[in-house]
Amino acid sequence: MPTMDMSREIEAKIRDAVAGCEVSARMNGDRHYSITVKSSVFAGQTMLQSHRLVMSAIKGLMDGDDAQVHAIDSLKTSAG
Repeated sequence: MPTMDMSREIEAKIRDAVAGCEVSARMNGDRHYSITVKSSVFAGQTMLQSHRLVMSAIKGLMDGDDAQVHAIDSLKTSAG
C-alpha cells in the first residue's frame, strides 16, 4: 500500500539522478503522483528530454504489475 513515504522515495531517486534539483512529489490517489522538478540541468533541454531524465530515475518504482507507482498524473520540469 503506497504511503507518503513513497513520495519521499520518489524525491530521493530524482535527487540522485538530477544534480542540484529542487523536487516535490505529491500523492494524488492510489499509486498516482504529481511531480515538480527544478534544476539547471534542464537548461537547453527540450521538455521531452527533461521528462525522460526524471522518468528514468523512477522507472524501477513503476516496473511490474504490482508496481509501487502506477502513474505520474503531472510532471513539471523547469530550469531553475
